Amino acid sequence: MVQEALLSESTDGWDASANNGKGGVKVNWWLDGHTPSQNTGHDAGEDLRDLQVLTLYKGMFPADTSLDAAIAKMEPIDVSLFQANGYDKSWSWPSFTDLGWWSAAQHICKFWMSQIDAKVGVAHGSLVESTAAGAATIPDGYRVDAAAQKACGLIAIGNHFNDAAMVAAGEKMLQVVISQAFVTKYGMFARIVATPASSPKIIDFQAKMGEQGQTAWTLALAGKLDAAKALLDGMKASAAHDTVHGGFFFKQMLDSGQVSTNYKEQGRCMTIARVAKILGDTGLRDEMFDTARKSFQKAKTAGWAYEVNPDFTLYGKPPQAWITSESINLNVLAILTAA
Repeated sequence: MVQEALLSESTDGWDASANNGKGGVKVNWWLDGHTPSQNTGHDAGEDLRDLQVLTLYKGMFPADTSLDAAIAKMEPIDVSLFQANGYDKSWSWPSFTDLGWWSAAQHICKFWMSQIDAKVGVAHGSLVESTAAGAATIPDGYRVDAAAQKACGLIAIGNHFNDAAMVAAGEKMLQVVISQAFVTKYGMFARIVATPASSPKIIDFQAKMGEQGQTAWTLALAGKLDAAKALLDGMKASAAHDTVHGGFFFKQMLDSGQVSTNYKEQGRCMTIARVAKILGDTGLRDEMFDTARKSFQKAKTAGWAYEVNPDFTLYGKPPQAWITSESINLNVLAILTAA
């Protein structure tokens, strides 16, 4: 599955016009190979993850030359985009450390540190509620998953560079996020906190399982194993844990307890396997690996869809018969690092 998906991403998923003609991976492409893509935009973050997974694969299977051309094509693009300045996404710092680009991770962590409101311990301000069209703008607040993941980055990267101030900033930021956003009844984090400096209030109680898994993973990477386990335990006990087909439904509301069971975010939830591996939860890791096997798609091209039905068939009417670079990259990262 892994080699087929990565070959698909470097051929059918390649967009020569991306990054001002330098090239890059598409957001998605059709399983039957017809064009144009369902989404003709571009997400540079998946260029970063693509090189990350290609490099990890080559390191594990050095005799396999089938993806050497893909690495040679992608590496100079990512070097020009990210190596000097990093990338302002909360999940990016482990991608940089996997690539050995510690200075990029340090650069973006210094930027995040500069954005913190010292009186509160967390960065906050105006933010758009979601990426949906017409989403509301919140005058003052922060995304919880992003704040927690950045805090973990400050701790991990600060420790690597013996930067006590960066570690302290990360520790304080994480403490604030846990105190303001962790819902103990469900053992998971809410999504948005408003007015953290004056009267902190949760205004978005969504617990999206992919985001929870990403946060648990960065907690584990930062050495916060107890916090990572507490979050993972909350997810496993949640009604969003599908004990019939395996894996996790899209989200649970942490005010009403309501669960959205109509689909799953396959790629984003695969990060849960990586947390399970670190924490020694082989049962959950194997369960997540089984979801990757069940949801793998192969036609003219191969890979994983972004959204799938609870039984891991293609979601939607008509079915969303496309695969995405994000889902490929996150599935492959989990398979390579949690095996």
